[in-house]
Amino acid sequence: MPIKDWFKKSKLHNNSIYSLGEEIARNYLTKNLTNFSSHVDEQTLELIWNQMKEMIISISSQDNNLMQTSMLRKHISETTNIRAEYEILLLNQNNDLNNWTKEKGISGELHKHLHQIYMANTLLDQTSNKDNRSSNEILSLIRLGMYTASWYNEVLNGLRSPLKDFQGTKDWYNSFLCSCLIVQEDKYRKSINLDTLIERQELIDAYNTFKKFVIDCHSDPFHAWEIKHSKLLKDGDISLPS
Repeated sequence: MPIKDWFKKSKLHNNSIYSLGEEIARNYLTKNLTNFSSHVDEQTLELIWNQMKEMIISISSQDNNLMQTSMLRKHISETTNIRAEYEILLLNQNNDLNNWTKEKGISGELHKHLHQIYMANTLLDQTSNKDNRSSNEILSLIRLGMYTASWYNEVLNGLRSPLKDFQGTKDWYNSFLCSCLIVQEDKYRKSINLDTLIERQELIDAYNTFKKFVIDCHSDPFHAWEIKHSKLLKDGDISLPS
């Protein structure tokens, strides 16, 4: 079945949230099909879409806006954390479009230790064939993981619009992603005994609290996070891009 026909099955008629999610998913896949095709076959790609479709349906089928937003935020938190697990491993000075490496706790150098990190962290690959992966296969798996999680995030963040899940002119998502990248870098460094960039665990814990404000549906999770950690921010111990 041609890829364009995937989006014609199981449509929810007269459901604006589902229709928008499908449109964003289709457009993202069209733009990034070459990236995906380099790492996965069409059957697996369709499976990824079917899983995403069920997630969109579960959100759009909730009884009211509050419940839809709550489920949406939960999915955003989960998929952003997964995205960070992969993205931090591929980050370097040449692809750092968001200037993440200017932030405390992000080096852009974990790619130099990719094979060692891969072997030490089961979340990246839980198959029985893990020990036999070549460096190219490992890199392909990690890129596929990042593309997939980014696809989910593109759709989920787009669904915030019809649910009016925005506050002011600045959005909190990039700050949240940055906090996840910092936490993941610290986790990976510790897993292979690299020197940590942030020595105090209380500071890593502070970054990690951002997800609570996302899940709890604060209208502006970044502002809530700033209030919670105002002293650490004032002292310059932690920071995130606003």
